[in-house]
Amino acid sequence: DFLWEKLDEAPFDVEEFGDLFCKAPVKKKVSTEKQVPRKKTKEVAKILDGKRSQAVGIFISSAHITSSDIESALLDFDPSILSVEVLQTLYEQRASPAELSDLEAHLKAKPDTTLDRPEQ
Repeated sequence: DFLWEKLDEAPFDVEEFGDLFCKAPVKKKVSTEKQVPRKKTKEVAKILDGKRSQAVGIFISSAHITSSDIESALLDFDPSILSVEVLQTLYEQRASPAELSDLEAHLKAKPDTTLDRPEQ
């Protein structure tokens, strides 16, 4: 004697159940306008070794410095722009002679190419 054997089955409307809980089909929007092609983003040249480029990029971002700050600090010998420690860290992460020659060759071949931030 089980309880389930004694109970009458409740009426169940499958159509109503489906209407209540089924996901409505997604209607695609018909676009009357022509799609405007997206402008391509400018590609940046990455010449440095990947790890070095990433390390320099992270350091520049975390120190909140720009290439013009570095240039001014070096050309004016002004430690108030960048500290000696920052300059020392940049010096330690400098490009190798091979990377510098690759960078110069790339700039001669494509002078209008935008360089990635660490390469600047």
